[in-house]
Amino acid sequence: WEGVVESVRRADLAAQTAGRVTAVNVDVDDRVAAGQVLLRISAVEQQAGANTARAQLRAAEAAAAEAEQTWRRYAALGGGQYVSRQQVDQARAARDAAAAARDAARAQVAQAAQQADYTVVRAPFAGVVARRDVEPGETVAPGMPLLSVYAPGELRIEVAVPQTRAEAIRRDPR
Repeated sequence: WEGVVESVRRADLAAQTAGRVTAVNVDVDDRVAAGQVLLRISAVEQQAGANTARAQLRAAEAAAAEAEQTWRRYAALGGGQYVSRQQVDQARAARDAAAAARDAARAQVAQAAQQADYTVVRAPFAGVVARRDVEPGETVAPGMPLLSVYAPGELRIEVAVPQTRAEAIRRDPR
C-alpha cells in the first residue's frame, strides 16, 4: 500500500492583518526556533490606528475625570439641597457614561496594539519551513497564506487501506 509521511505538528501561518510584506527572513528547508521572527508586514496603518486609539483614550480619561468631579460637586450640593435630585442623577449618569467610554477606549487601545503585533509573524514552535507563499513587496490580506512550518521530530504515516483489509488490521494492528 502507498502512504504519505507527514509531520504530527504542522502550522500553516496566515496573515492576520493587511499590509505589504517588508521582510521574509526564512526560506524553504530553513530550521527555525520557537518564537523566531519569520516575516514582517508593514505596520504603518496599524501604528496609526494604535496612535489614534491612544489619543482617544487620553480624551476619554479626561472626560471621565471631569465627569467624576462634576458628580462629586453635585452630590455634595444635593446633600444640602442646593441642587435638585434630578441634577445629581444626571451628573451620576454622565459620570457612568464617561467611565464606560473610557473603558471602551482602553479596549480599543488593546485591540490596536494586537493589530500592530500581527505585523510580526513568529514561529509557533521549533521546526522547519515547508512552504513559503509570499515575497517581500507583496500585499497581503487577513487569511492569506504566508508560510508553513513543521516539526520533523514527530512523524506519522498515513496509508489508504482497502475496506476489505480494514477489519483484519483492526484485530491485529502489528
